[in-house]
Amino acid sequence: MSAVFDPQKEQAAHGIQKRQGAILYKNISQLCTCAGGRHRGAAMADAGIIRGGAFVAEGGVFTDVGTQAELERRH
Repeated sequence: MSAVFDPQKEQAAHGIQKRQGAILYKNISQLCTCAGGRHRGAAMADAGIIRGGAFVAEGGVFTDVGTQAELERRH
């Protein structure tokens, strides 16, 4: 028996919401960011971590990043 992929069910299961061409990805326990710009060597170990994170993508580009609460207020 083969499973049928249903994108809408997958999006709902992972907390993904589409809004006017943008997609809000949420329910991320730890979101790793490149806060502070480009790092080299030992400084690469200092990644930014957002607990309870979320991000918005539009046309393949990240347009907003923050906590889930922040993004739900803004979007």
